[in-house]
Amino acid sequence: MGQDAEGRGNIMYKVVEDEATYLLKLYRSRWHPLQERLEQRFAHYVHRRSPGSAAGRFQSERDNLAIWTAAGFDVCRVFDRALPEGIEPPGLWLEYCPGPTLSEFFADATVDPAEKKRELLRLVHSLSRRHAKAFATGERRLLQKHGTCNHVLLFDGRQVTIDLEGAFLPNYRMLEALARETSGYLRSFRRGFGEQIDTAIDLFAAEYQEQDLLKQIVDWGLHGGSLYRRLTRMQDRSKRGAEGKTALLSRLGDRLGS
Repeated sequence: MGQDAEGRGNIMYKVVEDEATYLLKLYRSRWHPLQERLEQRFAHYVHRRSPGSAAGRFQSERDNLAIWTAAGFDVCRVFDRALPEGIEPPGLWLEYCPGPTLSEFFADATVDPAEKKRELLRLVHSLSRRHAKAFATGERRLLQKHGTCNHVLLFDGRQVTIDLEGAFLPNYRMLEALARETSGYLRSFRRGFGEQIDTAIDLFAAEYQEQDLLKQIVDWGLHGGSLYRRLTRMQDRSKRGAEGKTALLSRLGDRLGS
C-alpha cells in the first residue's frame, strides 16, 4: 500500500513471521528522474529541508527514528534485518503498530471526553518536552516537518509518532520549525475536536510546560519578520482564514496573554 496510480511512492507490507509481526517499508521514487533532481536542489537551497528522493527519505527516517529513540520519545522500533531476497533497497523493518490516529480518536463521538482529555494531556506534555530538548540542543531533527495528530498512533497504551521521512536542515531557523510544528498540531485539533477546539487550545496553553518557549514560538509565528514567515502567514490567511494555522496560533496567543 502507499503507491499512487502510476506506481510511485512508498510501499508498505505487513509481514508475519514466527508469531512476530513487522512492517516492511520500502522507499520508492515519487517523481520522474528530472523532477527528482530539481526537487532535491529546491529542498536544500529554498526549503532548507532533507531531500524527498527515495534515498533521502530513507536516510532521514532512519536517522530521525534513532535520534527520537535515544532522546526518549516514542516512535516505531527499527529491526536490523536484511531485506527479503529480490527486494530492492532502500527499506526498513519497523515495529507494526496498528491503531487509530489521534485525529480519529479525538473525532470519535463514542469516546469518553475524559479519555480524550487524558490523551491530549499526554500529547501536550510530550510536545513540550520535545520542543524544549530541540531548542536547548539545536537538534532540529527532533521536530516534525509535518506535525499533526494524523501522525500519532494510539497503540498498546502508547502514543507512537510516525512519518519522520522529512527533516529540517541545521541552518533552518529553529523558531520557524517550532512554529510550523505547533501550528500544524493546532490545525489538526480543528479536524479532531471540531466545535470543541477552544477546549483543546485552552488545555494546550495551560499544560504546555515551557511557557516562555511557547510564547516565543507563538510570537514568531504571528510576527516573525523573515520573508518566508511573512509569505507563510499571507498564504495561510488567504487560503484558510479563520480555519488556518495563523488564526489558531493567534487564539493560542490570546490564552497566553502574548
